[in-house]
Amino acid sequence: MRTGQFFALISLVTILCSASPAETEGLSQRVHVHYYGWYGNPETNGHWSHWDHAVTSKSGPPPGNHKPPEDIGSPFYPQLGLYSSQDPDTLKAHLEMIAKAGIGVVNFSWWGPGNADDRALELLFAEAAKKGMKVNFHIEPYPGRSAESVKENLGYLIDKFKGSPALYRDADRDHLPMFYVYDSYLIPTEEWGSILRSDSPNTIRGTEHDAIMIALYVNQKDKRLLTEGGFDGVYTYFATKGFTEGSTPENWK
Repeated sequence: MRTGQFFALISLVTILCSASPAETEGLSQRVHVHYYGWYGNPETNGHWSHWDHAVTSKSGPPPGNHKPPEDIGSPFYPQLGLYSSQDPDTLKAHLEMIAKAGIGVVNFSWWGPGNADDRALELLFAEAAKKGMKVNFHIEPYPGRSAESVKENLGYLIDKFKGSPALYRDADRDHLPMFYVYDSYLIPTEEWGSILRSDSPNTIRGTEHDAIMIALYVNQKDKRLLTEGGFDGVYTYFATKGFTEGSTPENWK
């Protein structure tokens, strides 16, 4: 079984605790940025997507949905307008902004095959390759997600993009791709161990779909995902010290 390492993700930016692989000049592969491909508009998609999501309610069910273009599901109105994540010009502009910040790896939020974000992936990989940037994946808690379905997801994504120069691979870890798993605690540690521990007959370890797997660290019990679940590291999604145990640097020992 592998020895887990700690990866700290501060809000949008991930800081890796290892030597970085070969990088395009000016772009750091030690810094990863979350990127969400779920936005859509009538011009590109034929309908609004995510800009019109449910209004957040502190108590009780949502009172309804936001109504774009004036009322949107965001505290800020985007300078580029209510874009579609499947618009090539928008994607190019976003990657230029990311590259200007020196960030070399885009951590793409993924909700499963066939979703709108999945359809944006090919555009992202093509454009990232042109800019010498890399892409990895943030596996979201899609309906029906299980350890076994995540194993299938790894096969799907690795097989689809293994030939792309934009697929992030860690040179210090056998050139394996990387997957972050949001809300990994929703699946029992024992189930994760069935696919991530090297001593399991159903393991991904040593197969063509092996990967660096990073679990979400919210509180102390999530450390079992490292020691017993077979994950290679943990990250915190939250950028506020004290918001969770995992977002508090004093606990990163």
